[in-house]
Amino acid sequence: MGTKYSGITPESDNSIILNQIQISSIRDLDPANGDELLNKILHTFLETSIELIRQIEEAVKNENAEDISHAAHSLKSCSANIGAESLSEIAKNMELYGRACELEQARQLMNNMQQRYQETTIEIKKLLNQS
Repeated sequence: MGTKYSGITPESDNSIILNQIQISSIRDLDPANGDELLNKILHTFLETSIELIRQIEEAVKNENAEDISHAAHSLKSCSANIGAESLSEIAKNMELYGRACELEQARQLMNNMQQRYQETTIEIKKLLNQS
C-alpha cells in the first residue's frame, strides 16, 4: 500500500500556526525597518502561496505527481521561511507523496493542507493588521 509519512493531522497537531521566533528573526534582519520588512515578506507569501495551493489542488485533481511535488516543494520552502512550520511539514509530505507517485495519499492530505493554509493566512492577516 502507500507510504506513510509523518504527517500532521488535526488530531495530533498541537503546534502554533506561526513560529514567533522566526517572525522575530525576520524583524531583526532590518533593525531600523523590521516591521516593514516583515510586512513585505508576509504580503509576498500571501500573494505567492495562494497560487501554489491552487497548483497543488489542480495537480491532485489531474493526478499529476510531478506537478504535486514541484508546487509542494515551493510551498514547503516559503512556509518554512515565515515560520509556518506545520504548513511546511504538510507541504513536505505532499512533496514526498508526489515524488513517490502516491496520488491517493496526496488526495487524502489535501483537506489537511487546505485547512492549515487557511489557519496560516488568518494568523498572517492578524499580524499585518497589528502593524
